[in-house]
Amino acid sequence: MFVELPETEILSEEVFQDSLIIYDESYSPFNTFTFSDMNLSVADLKDTAKKDAVKNGLLDAARENAITILNSTVNSFYDTDEYTVEYH
Repeated sequence: MFVELPETEILSEEVFQDSLIIYDESYSPFNTFTFSDMNLSVADLKDTAKKDAVKNGLLDAARENAITILNSTVNSFYDTDEYTVEYH
């Protein structure tokens, strides 16, 4: 039996807004930080997190997890002595 798996991909990246801290720039005349800067920083944060996740094997781990779940399901329906499952 052949099972064709789609390519693993990251579908979304989320930033928990409650975890962000905004400092009042009026206390620091040397650092002017605008909401526009913050939006760019969040975009950079998401991009960096996505690249780090891929570099650290997230997509490979997701594929392996999918295969584990599928093996469990397929093995409950088919006799493993009669069928071999191959993933592509």
